[in-house]
Amino acid sequence: MSPPKTMKAYVVEPNATTGNVIEIPVPSVPSVNHALIRVLRAGICNTDLEILQGYMGFSGVLGHEFVGIVDSLHEDAPPFLQTQWLNKRVCGDINLGCQNCGICDDSLRYNAHNPQMGRNHCPNRTVLGILNQNGTFAEYMILPLKNLHLVPEGMKDEVAVFSEPLAAACRIVEQSLTHFRYENGSERKEARGGDKVAILGDGKLGLCVAEILGREYLKCCGRD
Repeated sequence: MSPPKTMKAYVVEPNATTGNVIEIPVPSVPSVNHALIRVLRAGICNTDLEILQGYMGFSGVLGHEFVGIVDSLHEDAPPFLQTQWLNKRVCGDINLGCQNCGICDDSLRYNAHNPQMGRNHCPNRTVLGILNQNGTFAEYMILPLKNLHLVPEGMKDEVAVFSEPLAAACRIVEQSLTHFRYENGSERKEARGGDKVAILGDGKLGLCVAEILGREYLKCCGRD
């Protein structure tokens, strides 16, 4: 079944402090390397609220947390891609590199030797629902296939939609615990099981961080 011609989306106009649900065209699949995704669930992030206060000067379809199902591929997509992706539930990376700069060309090498690099640091990148790229607060959206990750069978949509904030929480833990300082002033490069870690803020991201740290047997305390 072909997707509809139009869809509902939450769109932020330039210089606006609020958005509106309006009818806009369903985007077309630009290449065999992209997919049209029907959004099943979309999460609300504090970044979305900051955008409505003028952060990044974003305009377009808001939102970057999602779980969806691959509705259709490009008409020239080969059979193996259709088998791999069509009608599969997915979540996805929100950073889209330009594919033309040295960082994008060498993304695998950079990521292997320097986790700070890769398409997340492409100088011409767009970011889903944040920077020059329509986001997830819509019935349909477009993403490159290489940004997609299959959702395990049996995982509820309400859980899968946490993939992006959980990935952000993993990054926070990685960056925060590579240099650990004790109350007595002594230092070492990594935390160990049984260490106490303070989490300032117990919102969605803070709770994800606590979940990760708890599984590593660290003692956590949160403060709102």
